[in-house]
Amino acid sequence: MTTVAVTSVQPSFDFGEFPELRAERVDLCEYDEKYAADIFVHRGDPEVQLYNSAPHQSIDETLAFIREELELYRRKQEIIWAVKLKDTQRVIGCVSVQNWDRYHRRAEMGYDLARD
Repeated sequence: MTTVAVTSVQPSFDFGEFPELRAERVDLCEYDEKYAADIFVHRGDPEVQLYNSAPHQSIDETLAFIREELELYRRKQEIIWAVKLKDTQRVIGCVSVQNWDRYHRRAEMGYDLARD
Protein backbone atom coordinates (compact mmCIF):
# COMPACT_ATOMS: atom_id res chain seq x y z
CA MET A 1 0.00 0.00 0.00
CA THR A 2 1.30 3.45 -0.94
CA THR A 3 0.61 6.45 1.26
CA VAL A 4 0.37 9.85 -0.37
CA ALA A 5 0.55 12.99 1.74
CA VAL A 6 -2.02 15.58 0.76
CA THR A 7 -1.27 19.10 1.82
CA SER A 8 -3.82 21.85 2.05
CA VAL A 9 -3.76 24.31 -0.82
CA GLN A 10 -4.54 27.84 0.25
CA PRO A 11 -6.20 30.29 -2.13
CA SER A 12 -4.12 33.22 -3.26
CA PHE A 13 -6.73 35.44 -1.60
CA ASP A 14 -5.51 36.08 1.95
CA PHE A 15 -8.59 37.63 3.61
CA GLY A 16 -6.41 40.47 4.86
CA GLU A 17 -7.46 44.06 4.28
CA PHE A 18 -10.81 44.12 2.50
CA PRO A 19 -10.21 44.53 -1.26
CA GLU A 20 -12.14 47.30 -2.95
CA LEU A 21 -12.50 46.99 -6.71
CA ARG A 22 -13.13 49.89 -9.07
CA ALA A 23 -14.68 49.96 -12.52
CA GLU A 24 -15.88 52.72 -14.81
CA ARG A 25 -19.44 53.00 -13.41
CA VAL A 26 -19.37 51.03 -10.14
CA ASP A 27 -17.21 50.34 -7.14
CA LEU A 28 -17.24 47.03 -5.30
CA CYS A 29 -16.80 47.88 -1.65
CA GLU A 30 -17.21 46.33 1.77
CA TYR A 31 -20.71 45.86 3.17
CA ASP A 32 -21.53 48.50 5.75
CA GLU A 33 -24.57 49.27 7.88
CA LYS A 34 -24.72 52.73 6.28
CA TYR A 35 -25.93 50.96 3.11
CA ALA A 36 -28.74 49.08 4.91
CA ALA A 37 -31.60 50.94 3.20
CA ASP A 38 -30.12 50.30 -0.25
CA ILE A 39 -29.37 46.66 0.53
CA PHE A 40 -32.89 46.17 1.85
CA VAL A 41 -34.25 47.20 -1.57
CA HIS A 42 -32.80 44.17 -3.35
CA ARG A 43 -32.61 41.74 -0.39
CA GLY A 44 -36.26 42.47 0.40
CA ASP A 45 -37.51 42.09 -3.18
CA PRO A 46 -39.26 38.71 -3.66
CA GLU A 47 -38.49 38.66 -7.39
CA VAL A 48 -34.77 39.35 -6.90
CA GLN A 49 -34.59 36.77 -4.11
CA LEU A 50 -36.66 34.12 -5.93
CA TYR A 51 -33.71 31.70 -6.27
CA ASN A 52 -31.74 32.97 -3.29
CA SER A 53 -32.80 33.34 0.32
CA ALA A 54 -36.12 34.46 1.74
CA PRO A 55 -36.70 38.18 1.17
CA HIS A 56 -35.90 40.42 4.12
CA GLN A 57 -38.96 41.70 5.89
CA SER A 58 -37.37 44.62 7.75
CA ILE A 59 -34.33 46.87 7.94
CA ASP A 60 -33.41 45.09 11.19
CA GLU A 61 -33.19 41.82 9.26
CA THR A 62 -30.95 43.51 6.70
CA LEU A 63 -28.72 44.93 9.45
CA ALA A 64 -28.36 41.43 10.94
CA PHE A 65 -27.51 40.10 7.45
CA ILE A 66 -24.79 42.74 7.03
CA ARG A 67 -23.28 41.82 10.41
CA GLU A 68 -23.37 38.11 9.48
CA GLU A 69 -21.58 38.79 6.19
CA LEU A 70 -18.88 40.84 7.92
CA GLU A 71 -18.36 38.01 10.42
CA LEU A 72 -18.07 35.43 7.61
CA TYR A 73 -15.31 37.55 6.08
CA ARG A 74 -13.57 37.84 9.45
CA ARG A 75 -13.69 34.04 9.75
CA LYS A 76 -12.26 33.71 6.20
CA GLN A 77 -15.32 31.88 4.89
CA GLU A 78 -16.92 34.29 2.46
CA ILE A 79 -16.49 37.65 0.81
CA ILE A 80 -19.33 39.88 -0.30
CA TRP A 81 -18.97 43.18 -2.08
CA ALA A 82 -21.60 45.89 -2.22
CA VAL A 83 -22.05 47.08 -5.83
CA LYS A 84 -22.14 50.88 -5.54
CA LEU A 85 -22.87 53.28 -8.38
CA LYS A 86 -20.14 55.91 -8.65
CA ASP A 87 -22.40 58.78 -9.63
CA THR A 88 -25.05 58.40 -6.88
CA GLN A 89 -23.14 56.31 -4.30
CA ARG A 90 -26.24 54.08 -4.16
CA VAL A 91 -25.75 50.36 -3.53
CA ILE A 92 -27.63 48.46 -6.24
CA GLY A 93 -26.59 44.90 -5.46
CA CYS A 94 -23.87 42.59 -4.30
CA VAL A 95 -21.36 40.04 -5.57
CA SER A 96 -20.17 37.23 -3.32
CA VAL A 97 -17.69 34.37 -3.30
CA GLN A 98 -18.40 31.52 -0.90
CA ASN A 99 -18.14 27.76 -0.35
CA TRP A 100 -14.40 27.74 -0.91
CA ASP A 101 -12.88 24.41 -1.84
CA ARG A 102 -9.28 25.27 -1.16
CA TYR A 103 -7.90 21.92 -2.25
CA HIS A 104 -9.50 22.14 -5.71
CA ARG A 105 -9.06 25.92 -5.85
CA ARG A 106 -12.67 26.73 -6.59
CA ALA A 107 -15.58 28.54 -5.01
CA GLU A 108 -19.13 29.58 -5.79
CA MET A 109 -20.03 33.07 -6.92
CA GLY A 110 -23.37 34.75 -6.61
CA TYR A 111 -24.92 38.14 -7.15
CA ASP A 112 -28.05 40.17 -6.49
CA LEU A 113 -29.04 43.28 -8.43
CA ALA A 114 -31.92 45.62 -7.76
CA ARG A 115 -34.54 45.33 -10.50
CA ASP A 116 -34.38 49.00 -11.47
